[in-house]
Amino acid sequence: MPSPARRRQLGSFYTPADVADRLVAIALDGLPGEPVVCDPACGDGVFLLAAARALARRGVAVATIAHELLWGCDVDAGAVAAARAAIGAWSGVDPGDHLLVGDGLCVGDRWRDRFDAVVGNPPFLNQLERATVRRSPLPPALQPFTKPYTDTAWLFLVVARGLVRDGGRVILVQPQSLVAARDASSVRDAVAPMLAGLWWCNDALFDASVRVCAPLLDFGVPSARVRRWSGRDAREIEPIDRIEAPHSAWSALVPSDVPITVEAVARPGLVTLASIATATAGFRDEYYGLQPFVIDEPGGHLPKLVTSGLIDAGGVSWGERPTRFGGQRYLHPRVDVDDSRFDGRVRRWVEQRLVPKVVVATQTRVVEVAVDARGRWVPSTPVIAVQADPVQLWRVAAALSAPAVSAWAMRRHAGAALSPDAIKLSAAQVLEVPLPWDDVAWQRGADALAAGRLVEAGEAMTRAYGSGDEVFEWWRSRLPAAVTASYCDRVRVGGQGIMEP
Repeated sequence: MPSPARRRQLGSFYTPADVADRLVAIALDGLPGEPVVCDPACGDGVFLLAAARALARRGVAVATIAHELLWGCDVDAGAVAAARAAIGAWSGVDPGDHLLVGDGLCVGDRWRDRFDAVVGNPPFLNQLERATVRRSPLPPALQPFTKPYTDTAWLFLVVARGLVRDGGRVILVQPQSLVAARDASSVRDAVAPMLAGLWWCNDALFDASVRVCAPLLDFGVPSARVRRWSGRDAREIEPIDRIEAPHSAWSALVPSDVPITVEAVARPGLVTLASIATATAGFRDEYYGLQPFVIDEPGGHLPKLVTSGLIDAGGVSWGERPTRFGGQRYLHPRVDVDDSRFDGRVRRWVEQRLVPKVVVATQTRVVEVAVDARGRWVPSTPVIAVQADPVQLWRVAAALSAPAVSAWAMRRHAGAALSPDAIKLSAAQVLEVPLPWDDVAWQRGADALAAGRLVEAGEAMTRAYGSGDEVFEWWRSRLPAAVTASYCDRVRVGGQGIMEP
């Protein structure tokens, strides 16, 4: 087996046999006769062996399975040798030339026929991550599907369209980012007409931190509903209507305990945050551009650097707990705007954000915001800065902090965060947040939030959106205990939390 470093470079994290068995069973269910199965990134053969066992249970001769029905390839010659040995040990038959060494994104022309089922766990290779980026160029046919943050695993879904016969099936393990990532939209659009099911698993199946899913593509008669399976045991749950909108995320397909639908918040006729605010977020240039100018200084006039980890539900913990930025640890991070070298694009970016605003954290269990009433915080990438009329800032913060909005974000943008239990919004998605319809309750929520009474604000905003007690209790259960105690049971005036000195 390759070393962990080599596996990371290849993006190869092998699938447990029980998971492969369940996914292969889904793919082969309903396919007649003796289906020919292909794994275009076969590794050591776990999916091919799962298919072999499934076909043997149908009564297909073991020799026929090994020599005629199992096809695969992998860029790692050692893995192919291991797969060949495993199939030979299982069957007593040499699998022949059906197992190739090659790149599964390019090898299709080396196979004469198409397949009844394409299964597997292709490599996860982020296009921008140095440790895992592909070393070989992609075929020209895949260039339209390749964006800056494209994961190579997504592209195997596109390639699978050319490998499978009419009436065949595809099920390939994918990072959960497939369902919501902006740069996966062209891949989703390409395979959406064939989407027949989605397996979603929040269990940690691999020694990589990524959580996985697997879309089922059916190249037969399309169904009006999409089947769904959840968990390591792939238990089937209620199906859901097919998603037809182009460029749409598949987040609605994700199994969730959120007690509200998107429609309950985004009622027809409601305006969105974009009507009263703008939102921006920095990118890599701003992140790296700031690094030489961040210093640790408890006092003074320099603006404070606020990272996502310092933002709590209703305030910030600058100076109260450390944070990391640019690989260094800070307790009082500030941006040294007086440094003579601090100039150009990054200075202009900072100056544009040194205004009253609401800052929004990412990768959180509820939408967490804080109000920078004096405009003295520099939002660290990927913190989102929301600007509005200063008299509206607490109303903006109350809307974003509402229990219904966290529920809405979990439903609409599931799969975007690193953790399956977290919320990650882009600046554009923040502006899509619907505004409350009960203005009186909304103002009460804003007043309570400004006073540091977070739970009271949540109760008022629940009424403002008409979302019900169940949503409120779901939201409150997700608040960290320390945050609840700190921001709900006392008013913090003159500290670094709700009210900025």
